[in-house]
Amino acid sequence: MAAVEDILTRNLLEVFGERDEERRRAVIAELYADDVLFQDPDGAVRGRDAIDAKVSALLADAPSTFVFRPTAPARTSGASAC
Repeated sequence: MAAVEDILTRNLLEVFGERDEERRRAVIAELYADDVLFQDPDGAVRGRDAIDAKVSALLADAPSTFVFRPTAPARTSGASAC
């Protein structure tokens, strides 16, 4: 079982930071349930395809040199990975 901190870091780098659609979709399938509900300040989306579309749109608006990177280790409040 992966630690929550590892999952959060993978989500940042391998989902939100991945410009290659095939690789990103593989990680989304690994990290998220089929019927995932993802919420952020822009609203909510449901399902893996919706998350992929959200990330695609986000990266499409970003300069090609833009990358996500952790600025500190991921922190949790005692949550555990499922």
